Amino acid sequence: MELAHSLLLNEECLAQLRDVEKPVFIYEWLRFLDKVLVAAQKSDIKEKQNTLVEQLLAQLHNEPGPPTRRLLASCLANVFHVGDSLGLFDAIDRCNDIMRSKDDSLSYLQTKLAAICCLGGMYERLGRLVGRTFKDTVTLLVKAVKTSESQVRAEIMHTLERVVNGLGAAGSGCYKEIYKAAKNCLTAERHMHVRCAAARCMMALVQHAAFMYTTELESVVSLCLKAMTESNYDVRCDVARLLGFLLHRALSPATQHPGQSQSMPGSGQAGQQSQSSQQSGSGRKTTMEEALNLLAGGFLKGGGSFLKSGVESLKNSGPNREIRVGVSYAYVQFASFMGSRWLERNLQVYLSQVLQLLSNPKTTSGSHVDCVYARNCVLYILHTISRTLLSDRAQLTAAREIIAIVASCSSAAAAAATAAAVAAAATAGPNSTSASSGGIGGGTIVAATSSSSSSGSGDESAQLIVCAMQHLAGVLYSAGSSAASLLEDGAHLVDTAMAVLLHPSQAARLASAHLLKCLALALPGQLSPLLDRCLTQLQQLKTSPESVHGCSLAIAGLVSAVSGGHGVPQAKARQVFQAGEELLRLASQNSRLSLQRTQAAWFLLGAGMTLSGPAVRPHLPRMFLTWRNALPRSAKELEAERSRGDAFTWQVTLESRAGALCSMQAFLTHCPELCSEETLRRLLQPLDQAVTMMASLPQIVKSFGPHLKAPAALCRQRLYCLLQQLPTSYLESMHHPLLRELVSEFTLTENPANHTTSLLRSLCHPDDSAVLGSWLQDTDDKILEDQ
Repeated sequence: MELAHSLLLNEECLAQLRDVEKPVFIYEWLRFLDKVLVAAQKSDIKEKQNTLVEQLLAQLHNEPGPPTRRLLASCLANVFHVGDSLGLFDAIDRCNDIMRSKDDSLSYLQTKLAAICCLGGMYERLGRLVGRTFKDTVTLLVKAVKTSESQVRAEIMHTLERVVNGLGAAGSGCYKEIYKAAKNCLTAERHMHVRCAAARCMMALVQHAAFMYTTELESVVSLCLKAMTESNYDVRCDVARLLGFLLHRALSPATQHPGQSQSMPGSGQAGQQSQSSQQSGSGRKTTMEEALNLLAGGFLKGGGSFLKSGVESLKNSGPNREIRVGVSYAYVQFASFMGSRWLERNLQVYLSQVLQLLSNPKTTSGSHVDCVYARNCVLYILHTISRTLLSDRAQLTAAREIIAIVASCSSAAAAAATAAAVAAAATAGPNSTSASSGGIGGGTIVAATSSSSSSGSGDESAQLIVCAMQHLAGVLYSAGSSAASLLEDGAHLVDTAMAVLLHPSQAARLASAHLLKCLALALPGQLSPLLDRCLTQLQQLKTSPESVHGCSLAIAGLVSAVSGGHGVPQAKARQVFQAGEELLRLASQNSRLSLQRTQAAWFLLGAGMTLSGPAVRPHLPRMFLTWRNALPRSAKELEAERSRGDAFTWQVTLESRAGALCSMQAFLTHCPELCSEETLRRLLQPLDQAVTMMASLPQIVKSFGPHLKAPAALCRQRLYCLLQQLPTSYLESMHHPLLRELVSEFTLTENPANHTTSLLRSLCHPDDSAVLGSWLQDTDDKILEDQ
């Protein structure tokens, strides 16, 4: 290899090598030459330049691979840049002749690719020194795109990108032609690597051709959205970067100083040359609101249709998930190109526009899964710009803006709920609630006719509030003690969170409870006051289903924060247990509140069991009695249950049993010092019947409706989690029914569609998991790509 370290190729040594060694020798020579030419002077290569150029051009016909042809292009361009440029036009003509060849054989493919790559290297490195030859070259390349195979098309797109970067404004005469070729490769291409190359080529055009972000702005945005359809991760990233840079250029001043221009990788020496092209663009400058509206249109309506109006826009059912994920990346790229200072100045407008995506009917009118995906997209935008573009102080400023948006939405939702309740009370008769006695398990439960606290809410603000609360929770948790500024007058963080606990949407109430927990973890001194406030609100609004459910979730979250090392007085723990027991007693007294009170009671009792042994010990005897009453006491009672009750009573019963199993699991996990043999034997008595009950759940769901699938599945999950905490010796008596249920779960007997989870990635060897995209799990984009 030392013989390869010379300015000229040692052809005598090369001839003595075997055929398999020659490519390695040439590659090593090109590596050395590439390093030498960067630091060489014109006088160093003047005498040998003609021979060196001939040797380099001769390598085009030796079928060089991708690494070799990249080095070959770099060396050829550097030779003419450092030395004399007299042979430049001859080299370009020889590469053009290779492009004109009609030989389509596979052996000639590498020669063509090398010639295309060398053309790109020379045009990018030498810029205007190539004279007017670029017109013939661009015409040849554009013509070849239509008839070549995917490898050649991708290489042509790379070369056109380098041509644009090298020529700058001097090549404006052929940019329309390049734009048309790149447009076809971006939208009508099945091979993803060609789309990526076309996106990077169009990004170079955006840098140097003003028509891209003036007269053709909406068309290019539409092309970007169309390119995201049926795309992969790489295409979405490249197209999102193109879209973000396009909107950045549209908002940039027309007389921007060259030193302040937002340059792209590979833009070369043409950054200043693009200024005249930018100034020559016609049309008014795009405003920030218009740029954000273009992104919002793509997120809500998808590719193409957002440019239309009237009936045509109403026919569109919304974008697919690839487009929404890609537009989410574009939001981040747009803010990144605009810079941190711009984002801080326009924080209110940007955050408001992003969050309003979740209150649009096109987002909320879809399925629950689509709503969750849209929520994850917006959450990704907020998290990414907050971590990468905003300082700690700016993050707290953004949190204040988000709190104000949530407060406005929650007030509107509360007003709408109040108006609906008044209207319902005015039209309802005095006997609008029907009683159904003879509940399950010996109690009496009245069937509810309606409930405003359903798991899914039609309120348009629910998705916005959930996303905002999740983001605020993350900001609070990472800010730590700095979050104290959000409790000052004017921020209204706690007031807003307490108001959301009364929201009609269950997801919004859960997000608010999580926010209060994160606030307690960030500021431990707020734990006890927040508990007092939630307990007081629960007592004062105990006739409201939303208040009962929301406040109990908040109390449970705050109590669970105690296990993180933050203590509360023993009196608070006693209040939590007492509130839970009281809610269980009151569950059967009001049909409208039966389900919410049952769920709330077990939230509080389960959270109370996460406290340490001394706090739980005084309440353990009553908890054993409560568990025994919630679960079947005997096989005879279990058999009798099947013939009693209706759909509502079964829903309440299953929720109660799921809560009981969860609280038992919490007890075993957090109070191991109390788990004596006698205690475990007392737990096994109701557990035996709970395992037997699992076999009857499919028949119950079939008899009373599919809405019981969720609570039935929750019961099974909680039971399996509980059994994991028990020593295996205690499970011998239930081996037969338990194995039968496990086989049913593994073979998907009851629910064939339930196959969305997999342990394959975790079981693979680290070297093999790359096939499954394990590298993506280490990126911030995981939350979107895993969808």
